Amino acid sequence: MKIEIIGWKTKGLRCPDDMNINLLSGVNPARVYLIQMPNGTAKTTTLNLIRAAMNGEANKWDAEKVISFRRVNQFNSRGTFL
Repeated sequence: MKIEIIGWKTKGLRCPDDMNINLLSGVNPARVYLIQMPNGTAKTTTLNLIRAAMNGEANKWDAEKVISFRRVNQFNSRGTFL
C-alpha cells in the first residue's frame, strides 16, 4: 500500500496561526518537501497528529489528550486537523 500526504489544515490547535499546507507540485505530490518553521509553531505537534492519524492511535485518545492540542491560554471548544 502506498500512502501519499498531499497536505493538511489546522484550525484552533496549538499552532500560533491556522495553517493550510499544500504539498502538491502541480497535480502530483512532490517527492520531497522540507518544512522549516520557527520555534513554537507546532512542528512537533503536527508530526504527532500526522503519525496518530496514520497509525490509528488518535482513535484511542480520550478528551483530555485531544484538549492538550489546544492553543495555550485558549479555551475554544473546537479544533480541526484535516
